[in-house]
Amino acid sequence: MLFSELHCKYYTLVNTILNLSHNKSISLDTIRKCITDKGFLESVTCLVPPLVSQDCEGYHLLVKNKKGYQSILKNKPSIYTTNLELSWIKTLLQDSKINLFLDEEDYHNLCKTLLNVEPLFNIESFNYIRQDNSIKFGQNKNYEKKFKKLTYALQNNEQLELNIDNTSPIIIIPYKMEYDIKEDNFNLLSILLDGEKLSSIQLISITKINAITFKGAAPNRNLINTFVKKYKLKEPIHFELSNMRSGFERVFMQLSPYDRLTEFY
Repeated sequence: MLFSELHCKYYTLVNTILNLSHNKSISLDTIRKCITDKGFLESVTCLVPPLVSQDCEGYHLLVKNKKGYQSILKNKPSIYTTNLELSWIKTLLQDSKINLFLDEEDYHNLCKTLLNVEPLFNIESFNYIRQDNSIKFGQNKNYEKKFKKLTYALQNNEQLELNIDNTSPIIIIPYKMEYDIKEDNFNLLSILLDGEKLSSIQLISITKINAITFKGAAPNRNLINTFVKKYKLKEPIHFELSNMRSGFERVFMQLSPYDRLTEFY
């Protein structure tokens, strides 16, 4: 289950609901709202029935009473890191891109803590065909600094001035970071500003950014989301997929950044 996007999300949702219903009752509407806000589109129909069911089909984690539903646990649930999860973290530490997401102290502390833990597999065992490996993440400190500046701006809703190869500086609002597995590179999905007006959307490769300057707070995030929504297709793309050669896993991994509704039949 460690590698299941669906079930890992469900564990998190159930943990949240058990915390909410500890020593007090919560309504069915509260359970539904929690799952709707934090889960997938199909999570309400998949997860609510076994959670609240009091018969043999239920999970029996919640007891129904006059006020609603209450956790059966005496204490709030504790989350422990399993040996499998520790091995997975040890495997991630082998990836040279991990330094983009951890500072040096955290990285060394994790390496020290997991010194005697065996990784699930060796990163070197996998060879990506026709992938550009020119960036050398573990050795490219300049790339690492740019990545961390961009992620800081994303998290803190900052607008930026970017100097890009052979072009005049531009003012942008960072919207989302995307990883290109073929180029082995991260791209920044950006909203270009024309004065104070949101003008267009552009995908910018981090490798082409020469300098980054912070330019203060970006507009309200709701305004930004509304602007991006206008660029999305009004009609969704429909396609059928068979699970030949683990097609579900391979395709869903590539589609993970996008909104989607999945039906199995």
